[in-house]
Amino acid sequence: MNKLDEAQKRHKGINPEEPAPTDTELLTEIRDLLASQNPTTAQKPLK
Repeated sequence: MNKLDEAQKRHKGINPEEPAPTDTELLTEIRDLLASQNPTTAQKPLK
């Protein structure tokens, strides 16, 4: 089953040996993508 999963990831362009991003990295990427879609929203820093 692992070989099938690795083959599917390679087909999608994902390196199966690359470590998965952390939750913080994913949330940062989501925040940045949302901010780029709506640049007029003022962002307040979180404390």
